[in-house]
This record gives sequence, structure tokens and C-alpha cells, in this order.
Amino acid sequence: MVVVIATLDTKGEKAKYLKELIEGFKERIGEFEVKVIDCGVVGEPHFKPDISKNEVAEAAGTSIVELAQLGDEAQAMDIMAKGVSEILQQLYKEGKLEGLIGLGGTMGSCLFALATRSLPIGLPKVLLSTCLFSPHFPFGDLSPDVIVVPFVSDIHGLSSLSKLSLENAAGAIAGVLHLYRRRRKDIEGKFVALTTVGTSWLKPVQILKPYIENRGQEVAVFHIGGGQGKSYEEFVKEGLIKVSLDLCWLDVVPQSIRDPRFLKVETRLTSATEKGIPQILAPGLATVITFGGKIEELPEQFRGRKVRYHNKYALAVERSEEELEETAELVAERLNGAKAPVVLVLPQGGLHSYDENTKDLFCPEKREFFLKTLKKLLQPKIECVEFRGHVNDESFAEEVATIYEKLATNA
Repeated sequence: MVVVIATLDTKGEKAKYLKELIEGFKERIGEFEVKVIDCGVVGEPHFKPDISKNEVAEAAGTSIVELAQLGDEAQAMDIMAKGVSEILQQLYKEGKLEGLIGLGGTMGSCLFALATRSLPIGLPKVLLSTCLFSPHFPFGDLSPDVIVVPFVSDIHGLSSLSKLSLENAAGAIAGVLHLYRRRRKDIEGKFVALTTVGTSWLKPVQILKPYIENRGQEVAVFHIGGGQGKSYEEFVKEGLIKVSLDLCWLDVVPQSIRDPRFLKVETRLTSATEKGIPQILAPGLATVITFGGKIEELPEQFRGRKVRYHNKYALAVERSEEELEETAELVAERLNGAKAPVVLVLPQGGLHSYDENTKDLFCPEKREFFLKTLKKLLQPKIECVEFRGHVNDESFAEEVATIYEKLATNA
């Protein structure tokens, strides 16, 4: 079953067209149902849905009448999102749900984000949104595997341009559904997680990934610089990770840095600890933060620091000593609660490619301060291995591989 999520009082004509488009793929990928959930609150639906707004409200523990009386559209949408979430979870538990697609503006996109976060990674999810290039919707709140298709034209009624967007979205959900049916069992196994960034900054992945794969274990690599720290945490939370090699902490950022233009994942270093899986960690890139903008746009408190342009969209900035101390406290707080073995490898000679003599972000004093501070804050149960070389030395990857062999044997 594929579920279409929409407010049928305002997006009904588009939702009906989208439903018909998706049904047109049955001949190519096999039989499936397409059901529509109406999330509208005030107006009448453009057509009769499979699951009405009254049923959605009831699933959230209220009624449409009560929601309409709130006089607060945002609050009503949050409650409707809860109802949709309950319905979707039940359909998934019953083995009926194979994919879902939502369409909307800021309200519909937010509702989709809230309603689908509890569904497993890998289940096909597509969002057709007017907000792709807008600062008013935090796409980081979406489940990390959602495919977002932009609405290139109006959201009122149908036109040849809006039909183009709807056709793209229908093709997206149909294609992913086809592949999902073929690969569903492939994502049910457990992976070894490996966090990193591009090899111009961190190189251990070049040795560790083939090393682990040669031992018959699949590796899931997460590009932290691309914001995949969130995906990593979700994978761990869902029980898909057997052992974690978390070697990049670029997005482990203290609360004092609040500007949303800096890469930061609030949940980093939490899921593996809570889930109780073995962890091998190293503070790759922990002495820098990345800013999504130009140097002249840096907030005042970060100006005058060492920086490096990664590209025109990303600027690496050194952390202050105060921020490094806060980072160490944050890491220690999260690792000290671990329920399974944790080994922390501390490279004394450098934490990334530009943490070398003569390079842009060479900060040996700050690195030494951070590593010593972190080690002091960790409980004795956290095993700390002081590695004399650089994180990009081949011998560092070999050290991690040796530790992995010991942990994986007991995992």
C-alpha cells in the first residue's frame, strides 16, 4: 500500500491527480493499493478520501470540531500530524504500508515531517514541497531518507507546470517502491557504521572499509560533513548497526554555538550509548566547525580565527579553547553512560589533514588541550588509547582495525 498525505480542502485536486498517476504504475511494478489520508481541518475535501480527517483527529485523541474551535492552524496541524503518525504506524505494524508520499506548502511539509519521523529508514518516503528553496522549513527535521521533490509552480489548482511536478513525484515513489520490494530483506541485516568526511580531510576509511568488508561484514559509511550524522544516529537507534566506528566529530558541537549556519547534530553520540553497541571512537575534526557561508558573513565571535575554505558553500573554522572544553564535556557526558565496550583512540599528532605543520588549521596547543581535557573527564570504564601519530597515518587505521577485531568477536 502507498499512502498519499494531503489537505484535501486546499490540495485535493492535486492529490487526486497524484493518486491516479501512482496507480498507473501498477502494470510495471505489480499490484498495490493507493490510499489517501485527508489532513485538512476546516474546509470540505475535494473528493472522498480513504481515511477521513475525522478519523485522523480521532487517532490523535480529539475531534475535528474541537480542532476547528482552537482557532490556531499551527496547533491544529501538529495534532493532525500526531493522528497521521498513529495511523501510519498501525498500517506498518500490520505489514500493509510500503510507501508514502505527501504534498504541501510550509504547513503540509511540516505535518509530513512530524507524521513520518517514527517510521523506519528504508521505507519509501517522498515529499512534494513548495519549500525546497525556502528558509522557512527546516528540512533537517525530516527523516533522513525522505526524497524531496520541488513544486516548481503554483499550488492552487492544476496547470501543465504543476502536473510536471506531480508526475516527477509519482515516478519517484513508484521507482522507490519497485526497488524497495526487491531489496527489503537486504536492509534488515546489521552493519558496521563508519563516520568520516571526504578523504581530503580524513583518510582511515580507505583502509578500514575494505578491511572490514573482507571479513564478510557490510559497512555503512556516513558522510558527517554532508549532515549524515543525523542519519547515523537514526540507523543506530533502529538497531541496524552492530559495531560503530565513529571517527569524525565535526558535527559534535556545544550548545554555546547556536547559529544554524554551523553544522551541528544535537543527537550525536547518543544512540550508540543508549542502544548498547560496541563503539570505537576518534575525535576526527573535533577542533574545527564548519560554517555555511562566506568569511565576511561569519558572526563576530568567530572572526580573526584560523579558517580554511573547503568550497564556496563551506568554511572550516577553528574552535576556541572554551568551545573545545565544552565539546569535551559534552562528549564525556554522553560516552560515560555507555552500556557496552567503548574504546577511544586519541591521535596525538593531528586530527585531520590540515592539522599538520604549515597547514591552515594547524593548532597543536588546542589539540593537546582538548585531548587532555577529554581524557580527564572520562570514567575509567572508557578505554583510552593514546596513538602517537596522525589520524591519517596508515598505522592509525591499523590500530583501529586491531581494536575492531577484538570488539567484533564479542558483538
